[in-house]
Amino acid sequence: MPLVMKFYVINNTSWKLPEAFLQWNLKHFTKALKVRHAKDLKKQLGIVLVGNEEIRRLNRKYRGKNKITDVLSFATDEKGGPFLGDIVLCVPRIQKQARQHQLHDVEEFSYLLLHGLLHLLGYDHEKSAAEEKKMFRLQDKLFADLQDRDILGAVAKISQKSGQKVRRKSGKKA
Repeated sequence: MPLVMKFYVINNTSWKLPEAFLQWNLKHFTKALKVRHAKDLKKQLGIVLVGNEEIRRLNRKYRGKNKITDVLSFATDEKGGPFLGDIVLCVPRIQKQARQHQLHDVEEFSYLLLHGLLHLLGYDHEKSAAEEKKMFRLQDKLFADLQDRDILGAVAKISQKSGQKVRRKSGKKA
C-alpha cells in the first residue's frame, strides 16, 4: 500500500488550489523520500497559505528578518508525535517568483512545498555549504521528477474533476 501523507490546509488568501493537487504533490514527494524518511512521512502536515504581511510578521517574529519570504517551515517540538509541522507559503511571493522563473504558479508552489517539506525532514541549506548543496541537489532532482509527471496536466485534470479552476497569474499558458 502506498504511503499517503495526511495534511490539512489553512488558506488565508483568495487563491484557489484544489486539495487533490496538494495530495498529488505529497504522494510523489513521499514516494521519492520514503526510504530515508518513512517514519516522518506518516505524520500529519499543515499547509498554510498567507499573504505578504503575514509572512513578513512570521519571518520577523521567528527568524528576526523583517522581510517577505516565500516559505517558512515550523517543525513540531513533539518528538515521536503524530504531527510533522507546518509549511507556510506566501501566495503573492509564489506568483511573483513564478513569473521570474518563467513557471506557472502551481509549479513554483510545488517547488516551494517541496522545499518546506525538506526543511521539516531535517535538511537545512543555511547550516553549511555542504548541506546547501545536498538539499538543493535533492530538491532539484525531485522537482524535475515531478515536472516529468506533468504538473500542469495534473492541475488541469484535478481542476476539471473538482470543477475548481486554478487562477493563473504567470505568463505561461496551462
